Amino acid sequence: MKLIRRVPEPANHIHKRMNALGYKAPIGTLYALIHDLVHDGLVEHSIDEIDAGEPRRCCFLTEKGRHALTSLEKEWAKLNKTVRRAEEG
Repeated sequence: MKLIRRVPEPANHIHKRMNALGYKAPIGTLYALIHDLVHDGLVEHSIDEIDAGEPRRCCFLTEKGRHALTSLEKEWAKLNKTVRRAEEG
């Protein structure tokens, strides 16, 4: 969800960014994840014209998705803090 939050973007662009960040997963895996996020009301699609005017379905976070992401980021920060404390002894 964090990769989707910036601007509406097609899944293949999100997939390219994931690969550039070192996360190598088949694009079909990303489509399945997006499908689940849409089903849960966290992501929606819109049709935008990008890539030389070719219409593409772009993904974007809903309000519910933004709230869920904020909550996940807070939990992740708590988890990271706990792990750091455990590592320090």
